[in-house]
Amino acid sequence: MGTNQSEFGLSDGGTYFFYNDDGSPNYDYIGDEPNLRDGGHGMRLFAESRGYAVETVFNQYIWGYNGNTQGFTFTDFQNEIDAGRPVLIHVTGHSMVGFGYDSTVTPPLVYIHDTWDHADHEMEWAESYSDLQHVAVTVFRLRPPTPPAAPLAIAIRSPQMGEVIATAMPTIVAQITGDLTTVDPDSIVLMLDGQRITGYSYDSSRGILTYAVTSPLARGSHLITLDASDNAGSAATQATCSFRVALPAIDEGLHMFSLPYSYATDQMPTPSELFGLAESEIKLARWWPEDSAYNKHHLYPADYASFLPPDARGPTAVVASPPAGLGYFLSISRRAQLNITGQALDQVDSYQIRLSHTYDPPQGWNMIGCPFTRPIDWGSVYFITNGQRQSLREAVAAGVTDGVLFGYRSTASGGYYDFPADPFTATMEPFEGYWVHVWEDTTLLIYSPQVGVSRTDEHKEQAEAPDSGWQVQIVATAGADCDPTNYVGVHEEASDNYDPGLDIGKPPPVVNTVRAYIPHYQWQRYSGVYARDLRAAQADRHSWDVEVSCPLSDTEVTVQWPRLNASVPREWQFILEDLDSGQQVFMRTSNGYTFTTGSGGEVRHLRLVAYKDKGDSVLIVSGVSAQAAPGGGAVITYALSQPGTVTAQVRNISGILIRQFSEQRTSGGQVEMLLWDGRNSHGSRVPAGTYLARITARNSNGQTVQAIRPFTISP
Repeated sequence: MGTNQSEFGLSDGGTYFFYNDDGSPNYDYIGDEPNLRDGGHGMRLFAESRGYAVETVFNQYIWGYNGNTQGFTFTDFQNEIDAGRPVLIHVTGHSMVGFGYDSTVTPPLVYIHDTWDHADHEMEWAESYSDLQHVAVTVFRLRPPTPPAAPLAIAIRSPQMGEVIATAMPTIVAQITGDLTTVDPDSIVLMLDGQRITGYSYDSSRGILTYAVTSPLARGSHLITLDASDNAGSAATQATCSFRVALPAIDEGLHMFSLPYSYATDQMPTPSELFGLAESEIKLARWWPEDSAYNKHHLYPADYASFLPPDARGPTAVVASPPAGLGYFLSISRRAQLNITGQALDQVDSYQIRLSHTYDPPQGWNMIGCPFTRPIDWGSVYFITNGQRQSLREAVAAGVTDGVLFGYRSTASGGYYDFPADPFTATMEPFEGYWVHVWEDTTLLIYSPQVGVSRTDEHKEQAEAPDSGWQVQIVATAGADCDPTNYVGVHEEASDNYDPGLDIGKPPPVVNTVRAYIPHYQWQRYSGVYARDLRAAQADRHSWDVEVSCPLSDTEVTVQWPRLNASVPREWQFILEDLDSGQQVFMRTSNGYTFTTGSGGEVRHLRLVAYKDKGDSVLIVSGVSAQAAPGGGAVITYALSQPGTVTAQVRNISGILIRQFSEQRTSGGQVEMLLWDGRNSHGSRVPAGTYLARITARNSNGQTVQAIRPFTISP
């Protein structure tokens, strides 16, 4: 600053500060060097001698001094202090350090160190301090230090360390972070299993390196290493990744299948190449929803059943990277190991599948597949309809989709569809195909597991009854074929019409075996066949039509309702009516109903009636007693509430049958009597002791009730 230096003509304690008379800032004044030195410029020299960079320094009169209108204001002072920069306060003949302020008083205060002691002091802005008038300031700003350049870091993003991958020709993806402008591209060295790799691509603006493996890797472990340095030769820590190639296998039988990989058009495999089987051992079918035929399944080698179908090409393609996202039915004669050489969609944040409703029945059914190699939480998907993006729950409420992800469970004889009771809990699994139903054209948006949250909840084998109601499962069986995916019931939010999220359509069959469904041809826009139909819980009576189709001639078909008694409140009673034969079955006490198909098979029309019992329709056995008779034996009495047949038995205390009476028919409403002579079925008199009288009654609807009473025969 030149302070005290005689060579600048200064007395002890003296320092020169030069100003512009008009009040404007006088920046880093050196106009009188070397004879005179400005204090502001001297501060700059000192800071630079200590390694700092100075952004600016200036001297300036305060506003209004000598009448100027360009001077430094209190607001300017506030801004400097708020930025963490002290300001030199110049009064007549003295300089001090201003380090704070109080703007709540008038005139505002400036907090200072006056250099005469070590205490804090204050003065009024633009006023006097110790009778010395405030005239000017010096503002001094250091340039913020430049942070040292971050060292380069490299990481292999795909495959991940320890990952087991299903393709023999993966894409390696790595990323360099730090100051990308300092990366020396010639220093990048990519190694795979000890061999240096060329032909990779490097995006210098993002630091992304990608390399698509060109020759299939052998099954087993593999090692990737990556090195890179900056232009100064500083090397980043080497990135390494070990991974395994383990190609998946599929068991023999019928499956819903998807392939979560993308292939170049000229590298698209045939089914025979993918599964390693002869074409005669493979059946591959795909449902094309826009086909005008009722049966929209296409069987390979038809184009629409290939891994690059016509609707997956062009600007309106159903998927962008086939066959990822497409669903198929696959039947193979023996276990097959997949020869996958495609690329996983690891670097894709989301994937879209176009879903069609079409005009030709059965409408709205689409076969899809999980497009990613990791599970996807079905509850995390979105639907884009007419430009509007909706969550799964919103799309169901809006009537865009049933929202149900139908899977296929393979069995020894074929298989059956299933679905979770709550559609939002389903999980899309890699290599599995699914049915999804929509009520209008829409686009399914699936986020990658790297973006969204994936759940590993497993599919439930059977759909449990939804909350706030009950439901009954209807199972149709013919020989080894079975269709268990049919449900009727009630729900507090349901109506007798279509209810989004509660009533669920049934996918088209893939093989012509036994099949049950709930028809609703009167529901106009929502007409079709259903796998679940829930009704209003407030009503006391409901009926559902159920159709059971079996193409086999002279075949027994059994319809059952497992767990009915355990899952439905006792006040509800159930009758199954065969509308074609007129037969009725009381479902509470029957295990099932069997009919035999005619020549060429048939569709049997059933009706399930549920009603709350009011006491006049239930078969009741009352007044049961068993008393010892003179001379041995017993007198057994009972009464039925309505007509029925009765079978009576006497058993010993261990439950072993002693005597069975012939079946008797009674009109009900009166006391009936049986006399037991005390002899067993062989005519021998039984010893004295305790015995059980068992009465079993059955009415024409199949209701069966039973009563047991103990009695004693004396010696």
